[in-house]
Amino acid sequence: MDDPDSHCIDLIYEGVRNPGAYERAIDVLARGFRATSAVLISVDVRSPAANVFFANGVFQDALPSYTSEFAALDPAPAAFARLPAGSAATTHRLMTAEEKRGPFARDFYAARGLVDTLGGNLFADAGRTALIGLHRSRGTPLFEDADIAHMERIIPHLRRSLQLGRAFADLDRKATGMADALDRLPTGVVILDAAGRGVFANRQMAAIARRGDGVTLSRDGQVLPAGREARRRLAELVENVRSGGAGGAMSVPRQDGRRPYGILVSRWTSPEATFRAGTERGGAIILVHDPDRRPGPPELLRECLGLTAAAAALVAALAGEDNLQTYAERSGISIHTARFHLRTALGRTGTRSQAELVRLAVRLLQDLGVST
Repeated sequence: MDDPDSHCIDLIYEGVRNPGAYERAIDVLARGFRATSAVLISVDVRSPAANVFFANGVFQDALPSYTSEFAALDPAPAAFARLPAGSAATTHRLMTAEEKRGPFARDFYAARGLVDTLGGNLFADAGRTALIGLHRSRGTPLFEDADIAHMERIIPHLRRSLQLGRAFADLDRKATGMADALDRLPTGVVILDAAGRGVFANRQMAAIARRGDGVTLSRDGQVLPAGREARRRLAELVENVRSGGAGGAMSVPRQDGRRPYGILVSRWTSPEATFRAGTERGGAIILVHDPDRRPGPPELLRECLGLTAAAAALVAALAGEDNLQTYAERSGISIHTARFHLRTALGRTGTRSQAELVRLAVRLLQDLGVST
């Protein structure tokens, strides 16, 4: 057989970020090994997002039947999984005489003209299994020692690629979870890398930037206060944390006269700083607080604090810096009714004053990362 060309190896490593490349890789392998079909299986019970299953040729056509009727009868996967990781063998050499005459060999394998499978154990441990199989049909010789040796030269590339793919899938899952969590925060969050470029801005920060009333984002994701002095101060704080300092806080006036934004700059150890030996420069996390942000939904307060709907609506308004009189007027109720709802909320939460009740509600909303 001809040696697999570099194109096959390129496809194998392309599969790290594009699993569809594995399908093209096994096509190349099948042709190179004069196989009728091929199958690549990688299963990780802890990281299903990284699972891979590709088949072509005869096996792909027979896949529905194999899955529904014969998979449980097939002795080959277990036999290949028992091989040392990184090694290969053939079913003609591995299978017992009884297995070669068994129902799977007779009703599925031979019935489709298959005579031998060259398989390799990529890895099999701790809930992770990966196998490669190439099938030959009648009219082609059985796989030989040279084929086995050649497969064992290919297996390390497949193994490494699948492991990298699983690692990237884990990182993607963690990054997505982290981004979702940051998007729930009521505070604007911007992360700068060691070079000062923006690498992330959460949903609240994007909303602040769209308003453009004091703080925006540059094209490269940097926080841009409206005033020259505020920009200078922010640049100093960012440079301070990038050089190993503790950072600090500042305020940024708003153009419409409302209360200023509060900004806190803290140190962030960026990945490139971690891997760059000897560097002392890191990234930065910038938090932007909007003091006029509206309170969270009354429904959340009702469920979490055990309030009535009317009491929850009152507490949400008070958490938004309303007061009893303005809430009563806006809601079309009397001040006596508003006070009744306040007493109800105090009784159900065990708080002793309106101020304590509001602090409880605000902490709840902040802990749950609620913003509207």
